[in-house]
Amino acid sequence: MNLEGKQGNHATLVNAQSICRDYRLEETKAKEIINTLISVINDHWLTVCDEANLAKKARQRLWQNAVFNPYCFQGWSELG
Repeated sequence: MNLEGKQGNHATLVNAQSICRDYRLEETKAKEIINTLISVINDHWLTVCDEANLAKKARQRLWQNAVFNPYCFQGWSELG
């Protein structure tokens, strides 16, 4: 993903938020949207996996490598 944010092309939430003004979105609103998305994904992950008949190992691998890769949260705080 070519973000060209303050962290270059790093796939982090902080980097995504750093370019929100390019899209006429205030940083506080961007943070609110991101936190809402995190919450929705957390709340519905297991249901979606069940509907897709995704095996437990596949769920874990997808969760850690794609959906909520720990790297994407570097420097992220729900507050502030």
